[in-house]
Amino acid sequence: MLLKSRLIALSIIIVILTSSVNAISTNELRIVLKEVLKQYFENPQNSRLNVPELRDLLISFFETSTGQEVNLNKVGKHSGKILQEIYNRSKLTTTTKEWTIMVFMNGDNNLESAAIGDINEMEMVGSNDNVNVIVQLDRSPKFDNSNENWHSTKRFYVEKDSNPLITSKELADIGEANMASSSTLYEFLKWTTEQYPAKKNVLILWNHGGGWQSMSNDDTDQPRGMSLPELENALQKFKQDNGKKLSIIAFDMCLMGQIELDVAIAPYASIRIGSQELEPNEGFDYTNMLQKLALKPEIEPEEFAVNVVEGYKSFYEKAGKAGGVTLSAIRLDKISNVVDRFQDFSQKINSDLQFSWEATSRALGVVETYARDRSDFGSIDLSDFADSFKSQSVVSSELNTAAESVIEAVEESVIASTSGKAHPYSRGIAVYFPIDNQYFDAKYMTDSKFSQKTDWGNTISKFYRTKKSVISQGPEIKIQTQPTELKAGNSLVIDYTVAGKHLFDIRYLTAWVTEDKILVLEENFPRINTELGWAIPSLIDGQNNLSLEWKATAISLTNGKQEVFATMRPYGRVLGFFTLYYTEGVYRSPSTGEQYDVTLVFDYSDGTMVYAWAYVDNGQGVISPVEITPKPDDIFIPYRTFINLLEDSIENFPSEEEAMTFSGGLFVKEEPLFDGDFLVYIIAEDLTGKTAEGYVAVVVK
Repeated sequence: MLLKSRLIALSIIIVILTSSVNAISTNELRIVLKEVLKQYFENPQNSRLNVPELRDLLISFFETSTGQEVNLNKVGKHSGKILQEIYNRSKLTTTTKEWTIMVFMNGDNNLESAAIGDINEMEMVGSNDNVNVIVQLDRSPKFDNSNENWHSTKRFYVEKDSNPLITSKELADIGEANMASSSTLYEFLKWTTEQYPAKKNVLILWNHGGGWQSMSNDDTDQPRGMSLPELENALQKFKQDNGKKLSIIAFDMCLMGQIELDVAIAPYASIRIGSQELEPNEGFDYTNMLQKLALKPEIEPEEFAVNVVEGYKSFYEKAGKAGGVTLSAIRLDKISNVVDRFQDFSQKINSDLQFSWEATSRALGVVETYARDRSDFGSIDLSDFADSFKSQSVVSSELNTAAESVIEAVEESVIASTSGKAHPYSRGIAVYFPIDNQYFDAKYMTDSKFSQKTDWGNTISKFYRTKKSVISQGPEIKIQTQPTELKAGNSLVIDYTVAGKHLFDIRYLTAWVTEDKILVLEENFPRINTELGWAIPSLIDGQNNLSLEWKATAISLTNGKQEVFATMRPYGRVLGFFTLYYTEGVYRSPSTGEQYDVTLVFDYSDGTMVYAWAYVDNGQGVISPVEITPKPDDIFIPYRTFINLLEDSIENFPSEEEAMTFSGGLFVKEEPLFDGDFLVYIIAEDLTGKTAEGYVAVVVK
């Protein structure tokens, strides 16, 4: 079937399903046909296929659906013998290395440029005598025109180079592949492990991630992405064929460090690596990962996992972007114990929600959360959630013990974990918990085996129903401080009381009063000094006498030429001074015409912009979080937050007149307020969501 002179070169791309060699997939055969036809027409007299056999081969190919197998019995006995010869030769020359790193890289979306960048990171080290690095890359026709701008799906054996282009050896071009398909993933796993056997196999899934809800969005073939059951199907089929677990499954995606994922993949891998939070575009530090493996290939998978986590932390510290990142490595053989402990914890919450709803609500108010500005990606830190029950007086001793048991089980499962200052209490495993029952995804009950084992989905729903049924009069707030005048930059102590039942939260707004509107400049939490440092005041049932030291300043946003007081909010709610702040607005690219809602995150300690998170609709209703890298001419239009006194509401509008470019970068700094009339709003909220507010008028001169 193949030319004699091409046997060795082509043997690497043939998948042989059995030693009898009676079938081959259309994806692999497409590559074979390209070479066969090229050589046949260049030198037909040396072809080992005669015209009838070539005809039969083509008919078999075109009559078989993409991704299915071609029956070689239709091709002819002579061709089958050639394939057997190729199979035997490849078996003789195949060596088993220590590691095979398999990167399932879906760049058929707006992460295409990041995918090419990561392959170049890998090429800084490449494969070697102990390590195979194999990448399957699917590209998009839209986002990156480098590297000859091909749009199909190719497999590469990654080789060392310092060229900014992809120069690694191309093993196969399998055409346009659906990278959200279970069968595509299975075929990649099967092909790679057969052609590049190793003692330890690592699968890296690379693309957008939305936790248990979705992953690997392929804009061309399956924009909705791969579901959790589809991922399980691919892994289950591969394990049935292979007979053993993968050493590691690593998710170079956003929001994949969830127990729902851990439960799903635990039968098929020993270790999970993933982020609880959104990931910056750069993802893993592949150069560091492969350098450490090249220096010490004999390491065990746990040490490899530690290297990945530590390298991730170091990479983003050097890049000045460590504040909001998380990454953890988990022992999947310990996950069943976490599930059992959490099941007991969940049942105790569920069985006594008439009382435990309050403790649950308070825990949700302080727990670590991820993708915090999106209601459709609701998840929290599992261990921190349990820990938040322990110090509450309303919690029974049985529930307290169950919570402690969950914390211990998580600790036993964690190999390594890192998190920035926005997530000081992240411990490595997240769990689904939407911010309101209206955002609860019904697929959770069917797609999540974790929910089925623990009944967690029903606990969430019952909690929100119970909370909604609680009758509350709402809090009361009184401001004792009288209207006053203040010099810009100076401080004012505002005395106030908050009274009521089930009290929970306090925040304050600095608002500028204009002729026709009230414009919010900043939203923040009041602080008190405690033995542990600065903290948000705790409220008790009854009356709370409190003070707020308010300073006549606000955080301004500037590019060095323009300056506006865009509405700023703290990025997180933790002990200590808040150093990460965010503002929201519209990102617009004049060169491409793209326009997205965007969240800009700044490090207040030095004023620099840390992240620009956009939530991008791929045009087919699928929204994915992605970090954008603004160009100098790109534009940011801040959302202005207004208080509508007539309708007693807060509204957000983009302020076109305050649009600014990213030229010179965007920075924040604390500035004295300008002369004018201001209101300091203090807002109290109870656990049912009811609020009360009071304010003091301040004239700044």
